[in-house]
Amino acid sequence: MAHAVAQADGVEHATVHPDTGPCPVLALYTRARSATDAAVVATRAWQAAVARERWENWTIVSIRTYRIGLAAEDARPF
Repeated sequence: MAHAVAQADGVEHATVHPDTGPCPVLALYTRARSATDAAVVATRAWQAAVARERWENWTIVSIRTYRIGLAAEDARPF
């Protein structure tokens, strides 16, 4: 899953955290100028991977963006 998503433009790195609770978490490091741009990169990367890999039953529950160096409480949910 991480490899499929990491192939998208703007994605530097992707990793899966399967034991995070009721749902696995897919974490992406992106190249983006803003939190909004990072969310767009993440959404497009996911959509491309879903189409290519046929993961029709998977969906995005939420997207959160963090700037490197900021504390978790500074995250901006979308």
